[in-house]
Amino acid sequence: LKLLSKAKLTENQETWTLWAAGRMREATSLAEYLHKTLHSDDIALLNRQIQSVRILAHRANQFQQTERLADCMQLALRHPQPRLRFAAVQAIHEARQAELVPDLLNLLEVEPDATIFYAGWQALRKLSSTADRRVLLTDSRAAVRLAALLALLETHELTQDDVDQLLSSESDPRVRQVAELWTDKMKQATGPA
Repeated sequence: LKLLSKAKLTENQETWTLWAAGRMREATSLAEYLHKTLHSDDIALLNRQIQSVRILAHRANQFQQTERLADCMQLALRHPQPRLRFAAVQAIHEARQAELVPDLLNLLEVEPDATIFYAGWQALRKLSSTADRRVLLTDSRAAVRLAALLALLETHELTQDDVDQLLSSESDPRVRQVAELWTDKMKQATGPA
């Protein structure tokens, strides 16, 4: 880790150095280093920040080491760089960190990047129960309702009656559009009534 702060490494060398440390079971100063890296606003550290998020998820999966995971993911989800927010959503998903779903929902509420929004509702689909996603259909945040709807429709967990009930009370045009598109698709699949 000292090499990273002193040497001028290429992005590939930097990545390999971080992952060499990240794959070691015993890496006492690693969590602190990764946490500190994520706190930096230096754009030159973006690769280190992305790798830090990925390594923390890897360590949670491989070694059940979740020290600093939640606060690092929360920090990364609020980062101005979309690549880092995307890495955080993937890390939460891959490390199966269901306790971070509220933070994920906060991101979805304001996320302008369509790819990150897609990754976010896919993570929501994997990390929350059908019942929890159904409750989110009545959330006060339209983007959260949209994410819940997409996740439920993806896994065929809503009926036409469910979607009709949603349409009767939904005011957000994006949520309505997805529900209406799904309804039209179902009508085409089943033929005329």
